[in-house]
Amino acid sequence: MNDEKPAAADCGDAASAIDWNRIWQARKKASRQSQRGSDASRRWERREQAERYAHDVDAVYETRISETLSLLTVRNGMSVLDIGSGPGTLAVPLAERGARVTAVEPAAGMAALLHERAAQAGCGPVAVVRKRWEDVDPAADLAAPYDLVVASFSLAMDDIGAAVRKMDEAASGGVYLFWFAGEPLWERMYRDLWDELHGVPYCPGPKADCLINLLFQMGIAPSVLMAPLEKSYRFDGFDEAVAFFGPRFGVSDARQEHILRRYLADRNQSDGGGFALAATTMYASIWWEKKPRWPSRFFSAP
Repeated sequence: MNDEKPAAADCGDAASAIDWNRIWQARKKASRQSQRGSDASRRWERREQAERYAHDVDAVYETRISETLSLLTVRNGMSVLDIGSGPGTLAVPLAERGARVTAVEPAAGMAALLHERAAQAGCGPVAVVRKRWEDVDPAADLAAPYDLVVASFSLAMDDIGAAVRKMDEAASGGVYLFWFAGEPLWERMYRDLWDELHGVPYCPGPKADCLINLLFQMGIAPSVLMAPLEKSYRFDGFDEAVAFFGPRFGVSDARQEHILRRYLADRNQSDGGGFALAATTMYASIWWEKKPRWPSRFFSAP
């Protein structure tokens, strides 16, 4: 009689050993190192850069903002936490709808613009916590729990697992995350240019696939909706475009400026004397409710 036990079946369980938080961290680190340690977030400290960003959002992302707001069910008096709020892209319209909004925004230029936009909209003040989400102490800095927690294209955290866990703990209702599913236009430009400019290839940052897998690993089964994300750059003059992109691509000498000018000229989509460049990628809306419910707009009532 053979007493040997049968070999365990290979059910593909090796996949469960993947540490998606670690993969996110590795991709963030590789992307940061490929940019030679430059910190893009610091540019938003300057008022003029924050204004440029706000102008671009208003001019280019109208569809995406409308889609986002249609997904967020906001009632008068609801409490909302907007993480990485920028100049108030979502915080101000949510406040206009009657929500009590707390924004987490570390950059001085962005926070100043948010206060001004809220005042101009006449929607009442938006409370601003001037810290990075990683540095926020919920007990000291927030008035949790919130009916709605939102992080729209602001997932710059290295430890995304800890960041998401803190968001989930701060929410009594829904948590809504928005992030890139494909490479955005600016990242494609980095890929094209970085090696020639700086002698090292550019490494893209983590995308929504990593985040979604991490959520499942954390025991969160999110709803996911993919949609196209259009991005365009438009300038009245070609030199204005060069001046805009130069600092972003670390251009510091005549050789690098020549490379940048040639690249932009080859891809200029403008018919006139200015500059235009546009492309489309995909983005993911990822959300879950602390008290699960079937959205009536997707399912008919029983």
